[in-house]
Amino acid sequence: MGIGEGYAKQVLPETMTDFILATAAEETGLIGAMFLLMLLGAIVMRLLQKAMRTADRFSMLILYGVACWLGVQTCVNVMMANALLPAIGIPFPFVSYGGSSLVALWIAIGVCQSALAPAKQVDEEDPPVQSEKPPRRSKRRRGEPAPVLVTTLRARGR
Repeated sequence: MGIGEGYAKQVLPETMTDFILATAAEETGLIGAMFLLMLLGAIVMRLLQKAMRTADRFSMLILYGVACWLGVQTCVNVMMANALLPAIGIPFPFVSYGGSSLVALWIAIGVCQSALAPAKQVDEEDPPVQSEKPPRRSKRRRGEPAPVLVTTLRARGR
């Protein structure tokens, strides 16, 4: 119908929160609704991909948890908009009007960004670098001079 020309805003309750996907789909059509769903699907898939590649178990659990949160919240909102579930007040992630949900989602994405520190990722092509072991110290007897001192004294001719 065109942006701002939808009729669902006058008919549906809570059009800016619970039924924002229905409003967006009416005004932008199938292309707009699919764009929103594919954008959220891409975010979820990227989080799952990064979770599989991280070496730290805690970071992996954070990434899996946020990905599941976004995925389930999106699916429940889509089912509410299609009348498969009753309207229970779950907003569409990053799009619905409301401050607390948006702030919580941005904090979750920020935590995911900090969990994805470059030092914590394992590259599939390169194996993890093993640190070299420090050289073993030779055991010397008590009263015997250190090997460096002996080498220095021999070089000076003593």
